[in-house]
Amino acid sequence: MKSEERGWDLFLSSHLHHGNVHHNYYIASEGEHAGKVVEKNSKGEEVKPLDFSLTKNVCGLLLSCGILLFIVLRTARWYKKHPNQAPGGFTGLMEMAVMFIHEGVVKEGIGKQYRPFSSYLLTVFFFILINNLVGIIPIFPGGSEHYR
Repeated sequence: MKSEERGWDLFLSSHLHHGNVHHNYYIASEGEHAGKVVEKNSKGEEVKPLDFSLTKNVCGLLLSCGILLFIVLRTARWYKKHPNQAPGGFTGLMEMAVMFIHEGVVKEGIGKQYRPFSSYLLTVFFFILINNLVGIIPIFPGGSEHYR
């Protein structure tokens, strides 16, 4: 959280449950900020601080970004170490997937002017694919949950 008057504060949101006040922050029960984290400023007014909370969804997105970076950098490193060789294993699987999406989806869908969009669309495709795969596994932050 970033307070207008005191600067940055770092704490767990569990400190704010059940009407507790922590470092002058609390959850407003009424008014325009009802249900949101607020603080009282020096004038006694409720103001909403900048809230950069690390939620479960943010953790899931960071995990997906990390997996995507690992895959891309590992594949690029293999190509750098083995120039003019045919890839096998994981790198071969990645090349097959990239070429399939590039030739079959991006090139066919956009037409002659596909090059400027190719890298972006491949990144978006793999990011969505990884998010969907991570979402299937219940133990990950962005994973499926069981509701009663």
